Amino acid sequence: MNEIGIRGLKNLDLAFILSTWLESYRKSPFAHRIKNSVFFPHHRKIAEHLLAKCITRVAHLPDEEDVILGYICAEPPKTVHYIFVKDPWRNMHIAKRLLEDMGFNKSQGFQFTHWTKPFDETFEIDQVKLVYNPYAL
Repeated sequence: MNEIGIRGLKNLDLAFILSTWLESYRKSPFAHRIKNSVFFPHHRKIAEHLLAKCITRVAHLPDEEDVILGYICAEPPKTVHYIFVKDPWRNMHIAKRLLEDMGFNKSQGFQFTHWTKPFDETFEIDQVKLVYNPYAL
């Protein structure tokens, strides 16, 4: 998919973003071991804090700004807190477009604070060096 729109965060997006962030991160190797009664209220505070403090950009259908395909919450140029793309839209380079829109430079690499799949501490995706650093919050 070449044509997508990218825009800033709207207040109406917050419920969707918080819900998908918490539900998808809940399945991560880190978070799946935490009791729901601890994870959801406490990690929700972290996500709310990051959404208020950082830049969030939303990918959407070109002619429909309210149809969200994915989003990124980050502190360019070095820290990505969360990237999410809806299942039907994955593998279409939407996350890559969001990173580019935020000015992330693939030659310099960057760090991220959340990851939902098993990984080594440092790895590459499409020749981009990524470093997991949960303490960059």
